[in-house]
Amino acid sequence: MLNLKQFFSSRCAIYKEKGNEKFLQLFYADSKTYGFAFQWGMLKTRQYQLSLAQHDKKYGRLPQRQFYFWDRSMIGDYIFALLNHMLGSISEKEMAVYEDEFGGSIKTLASIPFFSAVDCYVLLNDEPEDCKYRVENFRSNQSESSIPLSYYENIDDIHYSLFVDHLLPLKLVRILFLTWGQYNDARTLWDLLLSILNQKKELPYVKKVPSLPVEDPTLLIYRSAQQIEEFYNEMKSCDDSEKVQFQKSFKTVYMPQGVMVRNPEQIKVNPYNIVFYRNEFKRVVLWHLSNFQNICFYPIQE
Repeated sequence: MLNLKQFFSSRCAIYKEKGNEKFLQLFYADSKTYGFAFQWGMLKTRQYQLSLAQHDKKYGRLPQRQFYFWDRSMIGDYIFALLNHMLGSISEKEMAVYEDEFGGSIKTLASIPFFSAVDCYVLLNDEPEDCKYRVENFRSNQSESSIPLSYYENIDDIHYSLFVDHLLPLKLVRILFLTWGQYNDARTLWDLLLSILNQKKELPYVKKVPSLPVEDPTLLIYRSAQQIEEFYNEMKSCDDSEKVQFQKSFKTVYMPQGVMVRNPEQIKVNPYNIVFYRNEFKRVVLWHLSNFQNICFYPIQE
């Protein structure tokens, strides 16, 4: 966001995330007591930011900006609330109240009213370990200094589930997936958003298919967890390697369903049957989506 403000200060408006450090300290010290109050407050803040952006776009800020950016949308806040519900910090009754104010749930995404008010959502693909490192070393908030890695991993899982398993197949919103090297470059992000909103660049799709197609050299097919893991290690070790460049050349990628699933011990309830995946699986899927490659999930034959 700072890079966007630096390069395009007169052409964009940025609505930064506003948090209260003392409230954060209360929340992380006793999420059972403060979980609902904290998430409710963040939701109301985000609703205000949306109405403010809509007002600025229609009536204010001259000259009119090309883009109006949020640090995090209400979808992101819902993900945090949902995880805290699954961890037992937000009760079933409290979650029902939250979802009523939010406008729906994972089961009723098509009816959520604010989706149409946002032109494009941007999902940043990064390792949970790297997110934890940046929070602790760059934000340096006392309240966030001891958040366990498992919390970041679970948040990452729910982001993946909501965007890849639910929103993208339904085609309810436009989603731009970015990896490091794309989202830390303000000019790249700006140009990508312009090309997407001007319909000059087609966003990738995700869908489930009943089986693999006939052998086709234009398709990339992962046939096992081992192949996925091998490519993940290739990405991690050398981003500009020959194999990584080769994988970018395919338009559609086939991924096996039901592999590399994990079962986090911290989760107490899972009301929407969210699937938790190993990190390698998510990173490979999101890497292909960030390279504008379509994803087809196919069932492994027993």
